[in-house]
Parts: sequence; structure tokens; C-alpha cells
Amino acid sequence: MHDRRPHKRYTVDLLDITSALIEANGIKIINISEKGIALCANRRLNIGETYILKIRSQDTILNLQGVVVWSRISQIRKSHHSNTIPVYTAGVEFAEISNDKREDILRFIETHKQAANENGQPSADMRLSIRVQVDAPEEAFILDQAESQKVTQLSFSGARIQSKYPMKVNSNIPMMLSLSADKFIIFQGRIASCLLIRDAYPRAYDIGLEFTELSEQEREILAEFIRLLDTIDQSPSE
Repeated sequence: MHDRRPHKRYTVDLLDITSALIEANGIKIINISEKGIALCANRRLNIGETYILKIRSQDTILNLQGVVVWSRISQIRKSHHSNTIPVYTAGVEFAEISNDKREDILRFIETHKQAANENGQPSADMRLSIRVQVDAPEEAFILDQAESQKVTQLSFSGARIQSKYPMKVNSNIPMMLSLSADKFIIFQGRIASCLLIRDAYPRAYDIGLEFTELSEQEREILAEFIRLLDTIDQSPSE
């Protein structure tokens, strides 16, 4: 019987590839300092809770963890169906910042200070301890803290993951796939299958994902990684 799958699947269970659900995306960064960040989100961020924030800016990726110190509704928008959509603004104080992480944040701030200078905005007396406005459109989102799922198979059209929790078949979920420390893709995924793994302890589920929405940038990142897997797969074993 011929394999009818449109794209070759690669077994990646020995690699450190994980997926995670996205709790909030389309986040707009208002300002940032080495100690915290102010942002707008499409859902409420609860005061006192810790969230995982991921930011991609040009070639820079920031993985941050912080506690919400204030949160409020800042705007009410109308959808196409005249439904009201609240927009939340929150202040997040960074937690557990290592020296390396602090350097990453400072480099990010310095980059945007330079961008501000080019736009003619005053910055002569700016200090890195003061929050810097971010005018450039940045890509940022908040991950579900409950679980990161192990990816066992990967192709250009989808993936298989192992999850502690079942997922509803045919549901569409915003997700992130972490391919390496500095490469990831975000996508809308359709749950194609959800099967209980027999004899697994603790209980686990085998989830089949179909990539339904990928930007051109995400497709290029995924295609590059698939080419790497194909090279490894075709290399003669010792």
C-alpha cells in the first residue's frame, strides 16, 4: 500500500522539540525596561499570576517569565458582528532573571533605542532602567504554563505530540512549535486525532496536528528545519 500522506513524516522523539498552547497572541508591547514590561492583550492577565512571554523581533528571541502587578480593561472594540471585545493592558514584572537573560533584555532595549533615534525621537537622556517605548510592530504571545508537549513526529503539513490532556478532535487551537533554542513557529492547528496511549503512566494521549494557518515566515522556518531533518535521514548510518 502506498503512503498517501502529502509530506514525508520524520521521527523526532529523540530531539528536544516541544509544542505549547498559546493563551494570548497578537500582544502589543507598550514599553519595556530591564525590570518589566507593559503590554496590551486580547485576554485578561490576572494580578499575581505568573506568565511565560515570548517575543520575536527581527533576529532576536526573548523568553521571559513574569508576574502581573497590575491589569485593567483599556479599550472596548466592536467585532464585525457588533460584539464587544475588551482589550486589556497589564504590567508584568520579570521574575528569575539571570545575568544572561538581563543582557538579552538590555540588547533588545538598546536596539529599540537606536530605532527611536533614527525616527527623530528624543533619547539623549534615556537610561536602560527607564521604560522604553516600542513603536516597531513586535511579535509577542503568552504560552500556556500547564504543559509543554513532546513532539514525536514532524512533517511540513503537521505533527504528532504527546499530551497529558485530551484535545477535542476537529478543534482549532493556536499553538507554538519550538524547534530549537532560537527557532520556533506559531500556527493555528487542527486536532486531527486524539488517542489514549495504552500502558502509559501517567496517562498520556497521542495527538495528531494539522497545520492550518502558517505565515510565509513560519513556512520558511519550517521548510529549513525539514530540509535539515531530511539531510540527517538520508545520511548513511555508521
